[in-house]
Amino acid sequence: MIHRHGNRERWFLERAFVQLRGGSGTEPVAVIDLGSGESASVILEHGCCSGGGFDAVAIRTSDGSEFHSTLNYCGLEDFRFAVEADATAGLAAFKSFLTRQGYREQRKGAVP
Repeated sequence: MIHRHGNRERWFLERAFVQLRGGSGTEPVAVIDLGSGESASVILEHGCCSGGGFDAVAIRTSDGSEFHSTLNYCGLEDFRFAVEADATAGLAAFKSFLTRQGYREQRKGAVP
């Protein structure tokens, strides 16, 4: 239990990626449809919204790329609002946006 409280962000991200990869989980998932027909699924935790006391976000794109960060927005609506309009043109633009915003891409299937 101490491990979980000491590393809440990592524990959250591990569970979020299991869910985004098709495993079990009950976190709300937002899907961002990109103009190219591709998409990105997002699970986030924001301390002020859920009371979790930390911020973390897990993103998995339709090609299986995964991004994570502890930079976050207050709710899924704010995250969608913050995504620049040109970032939704396609997968390459979306990934570039995430990288510019400080999100880290991880190896496929790796633990954050």
